[in-house]
Amino acid sequence: MLKKYAAIGIILGICGLFPPRTVAGVTNGMMQTEQMAPSIQTEGNMLTISHADGMILEIYTLTGSKTATYAIEGNQVKIRTNLQKGWYILKLGTIVRKIAIK
Repeated sequence: MLKKYAAIGIILGICGLFPPRTVAGVTNGMMQTEQMAPSIQTEGNMLTISHADGMILEIYTLTGSKTATYAIEGNQVKIRTNLQKGWYILKLGTIVRKIAIK
């Protein structure tokens, strides 16, 4: 099963859909890698960024004004923002998400 996901991850990485992030596993003495896609999770004004070490997170208003930029250092990073209530666009590499701060 790991081989199947590794192949899919490699194909998506080659297509440029996901930046290269790998997790290594050893099965029957052979090293295998599996692509891990970066993820963004929100809870209130707290952002949790996973599998994005070395990437840049940019936050924009819906009108396109950049409100913040964060350099992600580590496998899982929690960022407390001071964003006001409203809708925002988050860009992490090639991943773009629209979020609501309530």
